[in-house]
Amino acid sequence: MVLGHLPVGYIISKMLFRTINARQATYRTFMFWGLFGSIAPDTDMIYYYLFDYRQYSHHQYVTHFPLLWLFFLLLSFVWLLLHKKWSQYPVYAIIFTLGGFVHILMDTIVGGSMLLLAPFDYRHFCLVPHVPWDATQYKFLSYGLEALVILWAILVWSGSSAPDAAEQS
Repeated sequence: MVLGHLPVGYIISKMLFRTINARQATYRTFMFWGLFGSIAPDTDMIYYYLFDYRQYSHHQYVTHFPLLWLFFLLLSFVWLLLHKKWSQYPVYAIIFTLGGFVHILMDTIVGGSMLLLAPFDYRHFCLVPHVPWDATQYKFLSYGLEALVILWAILVWSGSSAPDAAEQS
């Protein structure tokens, strides 16, 4: 998945913003953290291209460990529940980590081999195995899913009204 992560972050952020508006999170900041979270696991690409390009897949780095993102997502929910004030910071943490976790789920579907149980178990998992003799079907699934996600994001964007002035601040 190359182009689909950012549109998924947009879809999730757009759908969840109105449900958390009671926490007085600003629309732009909420969208920023949602979009950044959806691409955050791929920040490891900097290290990958500078130092490890021929050694491993970047899906084997700690930024692609699903249990890490799940842990931080649960920690964000606990922070939200325990926070006495109506602060927006736990909400930003939730949308960021949710974006990262969904990124990992998308990579598991079409991203090749993933270490789903790392750091406890380093066996590789893949929902759709990439077989070299049938690369056409694999690419069709990957690009088709990506196209559907992008189309969905366009539909959400075109069908949504602009946020109120209070939401944009």
